[in-house]
Amino acid sequence: MFCISAESVISNIVDISSQEHPQRFKPITNFCHGLRSEEYWHEALGISLDCCLANYEDEKIYEQRTRMFFVFSSNVSVWVATEPEDETFISWTQVPISLWENTSNHDSCWRTDGLRPISIVYFDLAEKINKERKKDGLGEIAPVVMKDHTFINQVKKLKVRFRKNKENQYKKDLMDVKYQS
Repeated sequence: MFCISAESVISNIVDISSQEHPQRFKPITNFCHGLRSEEYWHEALGISLDCCLANYEDEKIYEQRTRMFFVFSSNVSVWVATEPEDETFISWTQVPISLWENTSNHDSCWRTDGLRPISIVYFDLAEKINKERKKDGLGEIAPVVMKDHTFINQVKKLKVRFRKNKENQYKKDLMDVKYQS
């Protein structure tokens, strides 16, 4: 079966969305003069990814899963939040602000830097599966041998507020995420 990389699909969705709606990454507030950037909302695109890796050994199933949330805004700012093992989030608005990581803020590298957490999560899930296999006396296997059941769960129009990070001029802190009405 052919497998399409999540990074490729997500970057194409963002590209298509920005071509069809060139104003998507602009501030929503019509009158921004005199306001600081954190005081107005920006249009954004949200994509959630259900990540699942599995290995089937005889009748035993080794499986690890998590959900990732992405926010794309500005030119092109990317924020990513990965669901902790002990919590489940259904939507972007449920993700605590402290979990959002700004992975990119530039149109030339948002596809690489911004989406790099997908690969990090992939290898983290594979490592967890190999730890379970070791406990059962089995050897490690390469992640590519594992079954990847990852899919895009949701694509939503969002609005976000963000500000420049005080410690790192190249980062932006996400302050608020809401659904566009």
